[in-house]
Amino acid sequence: VYLDIIIEAQTRVPGFYRGRALPSIGSSVNATVLVNDGRMRNDLVYTWRLDKQVLEGGPIRGRNQVSFAMPMGDNSILSVQATEPNGKVLARRAIFVPSVQPSINFHEVSALFGVKQNPIQTEFILVGNTATVQAEPYNLDIRVYNNPDITQWKINNTLSQTQGSNPYQITFQQNSLAGTANLSFQVRDTTQVL
Repeated sequence: VYLDIIIEAQTRVPGFYRGRALPSIGSSVNATVLVNDGRMRNDLVYTWRLDKQVLEGGPIRGRNQVSFAMPMGDNSILSVQATEPNGKVLARRAIFVPSVQPSINFHEVSALFGVKQNPIQTEFILVGNTATVQAEPYNLDIRVYNNPDITQWKINNTLSQTQGSNPYQITFQQNSLAGTANLSFQVRDTTQVL
């Protein structure tokens, strides 16, 4: 008997990112169990547990998918048990589901090529008269990304008022003064801790 659990975190990573999105605290996670015992089965009963707490109110017949909110902590244990209608346990499995902190990288936006894949490291030199920078969140809850309560850009610890239609982008214009400026960005959800 083959049993596997597929985890799909409902968090955001950039389209050019080659890895998979990982769950972060409070984000929604979809889990699907695949069971193969040589027959096509849709009559199995599944019991899902997250850190010893039974999900969906108990065993569920014929439903091999479940969604849950990622709890606090570095990781959680998700387990599932597949039982035949007569009560015989066919298979069970438990896995660690890691929880990561959302992070943000800054990327330069080119008018011709779009968002550059390599993030800006510690310093960005303004070559022309203007430059656009995009904040790319990694592993941020997709609901927060699509509908943030607060997005703020700060230049030298002063709130920027030059936001356009995309709250994750800011455009700089060169002024007559030379020097450096510190840039920061934050995205917040007022209903949960990020």
